[in-house]
Amino acid sequence: MRSHPGHRGFTLIEMLVVVAIIALLVAILLPALQGARRSAKSVLCLSNLMSIGSAMKLYQGDHHGWLPVGPPDKLWYIDSVLGTVREPGPGRRPFPWSNCHWGGKRAAWIHDVENIPPKPEVLGRPLTRYLYRGTGLDQPTPLFECPSDVGIPLIENPVGDFPIHYLCGNSYYTNPWNRYKSPGRRRPSPSSIVLVEDAPMFMDLLYRQQGMGWHGRFSVHNVLFLDFHAEAKYMDTRSFVGPGWFVENYFNIMDFYKY
Repeated sequence: MRSHPGHRGFTLIEMLVVVAIIALLVAILLPALQGARRSAKSVLCLSNLMSIGSAMKLYQGDHHGWLPVGPPDKLWYIDSVLGTVREPGPGRRPFPWSNCHWGGKRAAWIHDVENIPPKPEVLGRPLTRYLYRGTGLDQPTPLFECPSDVGIPLIENPVGDFPIHYLCGNSYYTNPWNRYKSPGRRRPSPSSIVLVEDAPMFMDLLYRQQGMGWHGRFSVHNVLFLDFHAEAKYMDTRSFVGPGWFVENYFNIMDFYKY
């Protein structure tokens, strides 16, 4: 009677070949998985901006066409004679010292040129209650937080590397600065005017540079436009205008386009 030989195990070379194949497959699939994860986060970020746009429509309806600026304890006012002042008054237009206080939660830290450290916020941000009715200053407001928000290295702060929504209470910025004034020409279409953008786009505009941003595509940023559609768009942020987009002063937008 013939005896059957025992089962032979894998040789070292065979094991190494299997490991090499697995490593190769991981190397091929990992970038695709990372890309899919970035895309999913970008889509969620755009959904946040769409929700913010819907809330801004409601805010405009309640405030004669004006857009949200910031809570009263975080505003300056522009007087036609005196310039920027701290007290409200007839004919004085509110002006924020920060361009992220219009929505979100209380900031853990943010620049305040008059107070070091900054005075804490004591009043709710104006758009927050349109998305989170009855929320407090320190309750979560995820619609104001981009899921890809990893902070911006160019911003120096005393609390280390944190997401912008942690520092500012909001991942998304407006453009209230005078250097973005529109040139003397025909008004662009509302569908091309940048109303709110993710923070890296604002910083790139500020420094007249281009970068990867938060969504893994060079100089592509998530933006809410004045017609309240949201879009991931390539923008050469060395300028304030390009094909299908135009960065306008936030107050010019309210002056030109309010009801």
